[in-house]
Amino acid sequence: KILIMSNVSVVEWDGNSVVTDVSHSKVEYVLTFVYKASSFTSPFSKFLKPIRICKDSVEFQIEADATLCNPGGSLHGGYLAAIADDLTTYSLMASDPEGRPGSTIDMSITFLKAAMMGTKVKAVARTFKTGRTLAFTECSFYDSNSGELLSHYKQTKFVSTGANTKMSKL
Repeated sequence: KILIMSNVSVVEWDGNSVVTDVSHSKVEYVLTFVYKASSFTSPFSKFLKPIRICKDSVEFQIEADATLCNPGGSLHGGYLAAIADDLTTYSLMASDPEGRPGSTIDMSITFLKAAMMGTKVKAVARTFKTGRTLAFTECSFYDSNSGELLSHYKQTKFVSTGANTKMSKL
């Protein structure tokens, strides 16, 4: 089911309404990679709710449940780093014409505020430049209620060129 509004549409995916400005097939491609590509699916996918997949960014919601929290009751920074790595990959796949996922070769993290257990967190990742072999991405996590920035990640990803760059066998 697709609802068209200007250049933006809403795609239904497993009970979620996902806002997009890319093709329905691109949304299917990215979300299949996120949730159903057994050899590539991240262990954190089950905590991600898709909100928006666009040509310049992706947005997911995460709830800080006990599984993702450290003994102090806050969202574990290492888990956030892994989720940021996943989300920047999805952003790259959505923005790259070939749908290349890339591999992280550099990551910089700034933690600003803890998200305590039960907090709903908005995660926004974007790819701001993709070259022949490198892509530059970032991911920010916000408290969904207050809008406060919780942490920010910058990443450089290596992207393959040539044959078999797209994950054709998800």
